[in-house]
Order: sequence, then structure tokens, then C-alpha cells
Amino acid sequence: MAETLTEKQRVAVEALEGARRAGVPLSDYAKAKGLATRPVYDAIAALRRRGTLPGTDRPRKRKSKFVAVQVPRWGQRRAVAWCAGWCARQGG
Repeated sequence: MAETLTEKQRVAVEALEGARRAGVPLSDYAKAKGLATRPVYDAIAALRRRGTLPGTDRPRKRKSKFVAVQVPRWGQRRAVAWCAGWCARQGG
């Protein structure tokens, strides 16, 4: 790392390396050292985005909480009719 790091970034990198050496999760290592985990993770993420630190070897888990569904044409018409009736009953 030829780039100059801020104090927070240096602490975060040291915590990351220490956690790897100890074989423990970064959050556990940071808590044991009395560090707030969020700033440590944020500093590491910023360094990875800038390319100062290499990316993680684990793929990111990105699961959507939403599931795409297809509604048949007749179902769309029925839903629109229901909504129109419901709105009329509500006074809107």
C-alpha cells in the first residue's frame, strides 16, 4: 500500500489483518479491541472501492426479498375492477 492512509483507515486495515491472523470474524476482533464495527467495515469498503485493498474472496450474497410474479390478463382485469370498486366504497 503505497497510498497514504488516514488514521481510521490504518486502524481498520490493522484490524482486518489481525482478524485474519487470529482466524476470527472481523466483528469479533474489532469488539475485542474496543473498536466500533461500523466505521471499521466502512473504511475497509471504501479502500476496496478505491482499489487500495483487494476485493474479498467470498461472493456477495444478494437476495431480493421480492419475487417477480406474472399475473394473467384476466387476473389484471379482475384486480383493476376490484380496486375500482374498493375505491368507490371508500369515497375516493
